[in-house]
Amino acid sequence: MIRQLEDELREYDQLKSGELILPPIQRLDQIAPFIAKIRIAKGVSQTELARRLGVSKQVISRYEESEYHTVGIGRIQEILDAIGIKAAVTLSVTER
Repeated sequence: MIRQLEDELREYDQLKSGELILPPIQRLDQIAPFIAKIRIAKGVSQTELARRLGVSKQVISRYEESEYHTVGIGRIQEILDAIGIKAAVTLSVTER
């Protein structure tokens, strides 16, 4: 448990310094777990993000507690816009 906390602190320190390497994301539902990390790396607090979106800090806290899994794709786009992230999406047809 101590090791996990140390790892989390180390990751947080890296994020605060702006270091963030995202893995390739193949599906829209894979974006959500990275939003809080992106926010931290961009130097945007929960309070500031809430202000930019016109919601309370508690709303952002709830979003992050669920790793944004309960947030619709339209709102996720608004959040990405608010923290200055441009997302490029490529659609392809797969055979069944």
